[in-house]
Amino acid sequence: MAISQAEPGQQRLARTVAQGGATRAKNRPVRTGTGGPRVDPEVLRDMRHEIGNHFHKLYYWADLLAAEDTGEPTGTPSLARALRSFEGFLRTALLYFHGPGEAMVAVSATEVGQALQSILAEGGTPVEVDCPKTLSTLRLSVDTERLSTAFRLIGEQLLRVAGSGNILGFRVQLRTLEGAATKDLEIAIEVPRGLAVARPSAEVDLVCWSVAGRIVEHHGGWLAALADESQSVRTTLRLPVPDPAAAPEF
Repeated sequence: MAISQAEPGQQRLARTVAQGGATRAKNRPVRTGTGGPRVDPEVLRDMRHEIGNHFHKLYYWADLLAAEDTGEPTGTPSLARALRSFEGFLRTALLYFHGPGEAMVAVSATEVGQALQSILAEGGTPVEVDCPKTLSTLRLSVDTERLSTAFRLIGEQLLRVAGSGNILGFRVQLRTLEGAATKDLEIAIEVPRGLAVARPSAEVDLVCWSVAGRIVEHHGGWLAALADESQSVRTTLRLPVPDPAAAPEF
């Protein structure tokens, strides 16, 4: 699901998700009809582009199978892979149009850190998490399934930009930020690069990044722009901590 247009990834990323973070772009998304979800026209263009790419692959392998009339069709596994890839893209893309989840549960900040560590480590990448024990008493209201999806997409994009063969592991830091009347859980996720550059950095997948930002936004938080630097790729997200006096009982 690469964004394969001519504009360099760093410039495209800065243009689309800078100025206050991925979910706070300068040009605010528009609504699709009365009461519909806000959508970013650029995200829709990327969806259209990706759908076209998937259909091109499906037509190619389907035509190849139609032309084969002897023995076991050699294009069958490739067509199956293309279908699974398209299914995965559609499942992710549809989340962009979903509203806030209703299956909210109360979890501790420590549990959020443990879940994030587990999700990031699924691909075999080492994960170092700094989550102070004092956060164990900090409770958040989250949709665990959707937030887990956001964590997975964020991790995939950091690896995508850093280069999966050129990373030292994930570094995750959780801390609290207190304002005049609010408290946030800040989660910084970083992928330090190795000394040797294995391959040029890929571009961020705008659809996946926007879906992750939308999920975090539905939790009342925000996802910062992905920073692609010489030594690391990183991002920060914040989740609000409900006022215990106003929080519903679970």
